[in-house]
Amino acid sequence: MAPKSLLQAKSFFVGCEVIFSHLRLKESDRWSETVALLKLASFTEAFPEVNDGQFLWACEQWVQGAIGGKFHNFPTWRELMAPLYRRENGLANRSWGFNPSLPPFLQPTAQQLLMLPKARESLLPCEDPSQERWLTPATMREWTAADGSQMAFEPNDELPRLRGANPQEES
Repeated sequence: MAPKSLLQAKSFFVGCEVIFSHLRLKESDRWSETVALLKLASFTEAFPEVNDGQFLWACEQWVQGAIGGKFHNFPTWRELMAPLYRRENGLANRSWGFNPSLPPFLQPTAQQLLMLPKARESLLPCEDPSQERWLTPATMREWTAADGSQMAFEPNDELPRLRGANPQEES
């Protein structure tokens, strides 16, 4: 059973409205109430640990990062959550944990850290095991959340280490 989401429906709808406004979608092209509820269920299943403030901040970050004059679609959940989580190929990978450089008011609580997946996985499975992403004690460091709880994370956000790479050879 999926954990109960920390995101309230009203905050989800407000954040989506911010994006709709930026995309300049006319009212008739926006989600119906039924579709919006399905989208909320989809998001909270994918990212149950995200709270109201974090979701709204991520929506605003997406809007600010959208390039003007270019056609944009509504972002995927992984695209939208990319500023909030550690990233793999530019997309949020929640199994890698929260972005360690979040502003203090967005730092995850112990409850949120416990809601993250226990196993770290790559978004895209690799058929070649020598190319599988991995974490070791040498590539991890500790992070203290706003509430004082601690979590280990990989220090290199954009370029995860590959199995077979020797961390001592990198300088």
